[in-house]
Amino acid sequence: MKKFLIILAVLIAISAASFFGVTYYMTHPSDEYTTENFSFSVPGGFGLDTMKDGNTYVFRCLGEKIYVEDITYNCTPETAEAFLYYYDGDENIKVESFTGSQYTGFFRSSDNNSEGKKETGLSYILGTDTHYFNVSCICGSLKSKLLKKSMDKIAESAVYTSDFRIADKPETYDFKWATVNTGKKYTCKDKTEEEKKEKPIIKFVMNEVYAEADTYVKTYSPTISLTVVEADASPADLADDSYNKRMENKDKYNSIKREQVNMFGYDCERLFYETKPSSDDDTIIHFYDLYFFRNGKYLYNVTANYRNSSEEADAREMLGNITIKDIDK
Repeated sequence: MKKFLIILAVLIAISAASFFGVTYYMTHPSDEYTTENFSFSVPGGFGLDTMKDGNTYVFRCLGEKIYVEDITYNCTPETAEAFLYYYDGDENIKVESFTGSQYTGFFRSSDNNSEGKKETGLSYILGTDTHYFNVSCICGSLKSKLLKKSMDKIAESAVYTSDFRIADKPETYDFKWATVNTGKKYTCKDKTEEEKKEKPIIKFVMNEVYAEADTYVKTYSPTISLTVVEADASPADLADDSYNKRMENKDKYNSIKREQVNMFGYDCERLFYETKPSSDDDTIIHFYDLYFFRNGKYLYNVTANYRNSSEEADAREMLGNITIKDIDK
């Protein structure tokens, strides 16, 4: 009996040591990686699955995928909570501040049974100066406690390595087609390359939004877009076509208005309309103000999109920031 107890004690000790060793191996960051704006470390138990553009990593651990991303959002760190990763079918959602980092951050957990099996969603976001470090995973609930400890360590290890600060954003954006004087209140993004993949006639696409929004809605509203295409269509034809489509669906739109105005130093064809609330619960009204004009062989469209009348003043200010350049005919 005594011999049996000794053997049992030895087995328990070995099991405990093995468990401690596995836990340490799974939760102690040892392998270093970098993105454009951050450095971070992952435990030795994590294997690199894929890496895209140097800013998105997929690791595997315990048979689950863990995503690490370097993402830019035009919002304050306090607003970044809105960009925590969500999964279809999430329930029992809990969001709290993540205090393990030197940067403002948030942690989100959820239960998920959408695939017919009990899973747990885990998501972290933290960062500064519109650059954010995101770690996320959806995993079997039995694995979630150990994976959370591992992901805690990954998030804690993140260090912002970029020299960029929000104060460094330019006051003026100088493009081939236009100059935009944002005064640092707003920011511009050239989206030409991604838009040209779908529409080859596009020569230029630019969006103007708040530089650092303090609410989720303000990250995308108001938005000013400038699109330049090489096309034979007249500005009036495009404006008329858009006007007619809205008139055919008057149950969806209000205040549809078509006129000629001078804007940006050009004679423009203008179309204005607002959307009707989609339901009794949805009281949001979207306003669209479109300007079509020609500059040489190129056709321009400037569109202001904003929600409710409270955003109109800033939308008007953003439109006034744009100066169209003279180009070769």
